[in-house]
Amino acid sequence: MIEEILIKATLEECQLCTNAKNHEVEKLAGDASTRKYYRIRCDQNHYVCCLDNPINEGVSDFEEITGYLVENKIPVPKIYFSKPKSGITFQEDLGNDMLVNFLSKDFDNKKILTWYRKAIDLIAQMQLIPVESLPKVISNRSFDDQKYNFEMNLTTEFFIEKYLSYNFDENERLAFNKSILSLIKKISSYRMVLVHRDFHSRNLMIKNNKLRMIDYQDSMLGTKLYDLVSLLEDTYFPLKLEIKRELVNYFKSKVD
Repeated sequence: MIEEILIKATLEECQLCTNAKNHEVEKLAGDASTRKYYRIRCDQNHYVCCLDNPINEGVSDFEEITGYLVENKIPVPKIYFSKPKSGITFQEDLGNDMLVNFLSKDFDNKKILTWYRKAIDLIAQMQLIPVESLPKVISNRSFDDQKYNFEMNLTTEFFIEKYLSYNFDENERLAFNKSILSLIKKISSYRMVLVHRDFHSRNLMIKNNKLRMIDYQDSMLGTKLYDLVSLLEDTYFPLKLEIKRELVNYFKSKVD
């Protein structure tokens, strides 16, 4: 397999393994992108290898944002070696304990609240980072009117029209669009902060009893509620209403 040949050649180049010929490669489930992930075991060590599109110059968004988040003490995986021109990165293996898997073992409400508070602490920590210090790879991307309209059009097309099989008549569509524009205008007036963009229980890992964040390469500027809503309305791990209310109050105590 071409991917395994590339991984072996890069292991020999970066010298993460003393004997790169003796290694095991396990394909991991990927995210909704072109990226492919593999767990590499060698010399009793293990890494996660990401194969992405090659970059002719500079580094990937993931690598640049990782460096910035590490500088700001945000818990993300370490990068041990990268070769942008080959689209390959070796990074810390955070294991298999996604937050959704970890909490699904017993569905204990006290445990759920404890770990979701930790997740909210992480959101609050990111929002404390001064917007002026953000690298351009993040600050050049923001939820503006165009972005909000794009996402609302997706909701209309795929949720309302296709999933719910509902078709607006002309007057309903005009009224709906007017309401959406009003909401966008209101939301756009809020202060912008750093947002993960996809903050939910499958992008939060638990290693050594600590929470770590992954899949943050699409980070951008947005409102302070964006990541909170993504976390509390997560379809992978639905929360009880009373737990959501308690967590909303906790969020207010951290960011207000």
